[in-house]
Amino acid sequence: VLDSLDDLLHLIFFLFTVVILIRVRRQVREKYGIPAQGNEDVCCSCFCPCFVAAQMLRHTTDYDTYPSTCCTETGIPPHAPSIV
Repeated sequence: VLDSLDDLLHLIFFLFTVVILIRVRRQVREKYGIPAQGNEDVCCSCFCPCFVAAQMLRHTTDYDTYPSTCCTETGIPPHAPSIV
């Protein structure tokens, strides 16, 4: 019983993560005018969730110029401009 409960919890966590990634990716695309084809948000979020998160980070700031910082609203220094 414990294995099936463990598997169920993993499935629930995976589905929750995918839904959040789909929604955030769609919002980032809409905010910055990034085009997509078909169900790209769903497919990428289901099969490559780590790459989706990394892609959103790369598309929203220049981490070579402005390193990430902890405990800020955006994760970068307050003086850093948006690259999009």
